[in-house]
Amino acid sequence: PAASIEQYKTTMPWSNFGTFLLLDETVLDRIQIDGIYYNLFVDSKTAEITGVENRDQISTINIPQSVTFDDLTFNVTSIGDGAFSVTKIKEIILPQGLKSIGFNMFFGCDYLQSIVIPKSVESVGYSIHYSSENPNLTIYCEAEKVGIKIGTKTVQKSFGDTKTKN
Repeated sequence: PAASIEQYKTTMPWSNFGTFLLLDETVLDRIQIDGIYYNLFVDSKTAEITGVENRDQISTINIPQSVTFDDLTFNVTSIGDGAFSVTKIKEIILPQGLKSIGFNMFFGCDYLQSIVIPKSVESVGYSIHYSSENPNLTIYCEAEKVGIKIGTKTVQKSFGDTKTKN
């Protein structure tokens, strides 16, 4: 039941997981829109990013707040595990309204310079970024009370509007 899922989201250990799939929800998976792959959840009208096209060529990603498919609009609320791993991105723009970021989202992104985590983010998966080639990634975290593990360094506090360098 949906009410039970909501309760589990706030208890340990379930609060560490960013995505809950309701078994009775219709899901359109691996839908490509403007070079980004999504899982689209029809009943809740939400979208989860699962990857990008041309992983070795893309340098900038601007994630929209919502996407439209077959005349239905879906709010982009989550980024799945490893969605942008092993890409050559330098810049990514995350939208307000994003609620969760999966683990290893930027694994092996050696060219990534900075990430701004919007205030709307409630959970960030384990090891958001891990790359021995890029020790100077800057994370701007507007979200409150988000503990982030960046490679082997864990930050367990609210950043407010401050900068953290790894």
